[in-house]
Amino acid sequence: MTKVASIFTVICMLLSSCHYNTCREQNCNNGFCLDDECACLDGFEGSDCETEQRGAFLGQFRVTETCGTTDLTYAITVSDESDIPTEIVIKNIGNYGFDVVAVISGSSISIDHDTGNGATVKGTGSFANEILTLNYTLTTTAGQTLQCNLNGSFL
Repeated sequence: MTKVASIFTVICMLLSSCHYNTCREQNCNNGFCLDDECACLDGFEGSDCETEQRGAFLGQFRVTETCGTTDLTYAITVSDESDIPTEIVIKNIGNYGFDVVAVISGSSISIDHDTGNGATVKGTGSFANEILTLNYTLTTTAGQTLQCNLNGSFL
């Protein structure tokens, strides 16, 4: 009798540990199944990891900026020209005509970029309620350092 009870106990334990995996019916696209849910790779979100986070950042912005003692109003374009899904390209930052690569994480932005002509741009920012905010330091080719604050909204 104890042998039958032991077998019955083992069968019950095995059956109770089995559960239906909902990911089998779900394509996690840019992620993988973890505990019956899609776990998204960096740069993606959504129940099926189908949405690139950087998509919210993309477009043309009208910006107002204070850089050093100068107040500026101009346009920038944010694009997804990078092959890395956590990167965006900000075109015409500072109204200088050069592009910088920024890294996004959720709604946060970080910039640590060499422009290729000897200038550097470093800073942080965010994108919330369709407003882009960046606080960055521009070091020019002549070694001049400018503290810049940019606020932009979609055109």
